[in-house]
Amino acid sequence: MTDDAPLGPGVEARIRDSFDRQGLMHLLGARLTRVAPGRVHIELPRRPEVTQQDGDVVAGAAGAIADSAGAYAAFTLF
Repeated sequence: MTDDAPLGPGVEARIRDSFDRQGLMHLLGARLTRVAPGRVHIELPRRPEVTQQDGDVVAGAAGAIADSAGAYAAFTLF
């Protein structure tokens, strides 16, 4: 499957709408940047609010991003 394969009707709109309603993604400052068959990119800008004292992104924030991206990527294939 390639990124240029078409998504089902309305799939991207449903994913973007769902993402926009996720309070945690909003709180983290995450952005949904790409939706393609089997692939969803969510960017998490490095900000003090999502980093540890040493500047690394908190694992819980990274895990939340990975969880949402994986779930949405799977949804694109239904």
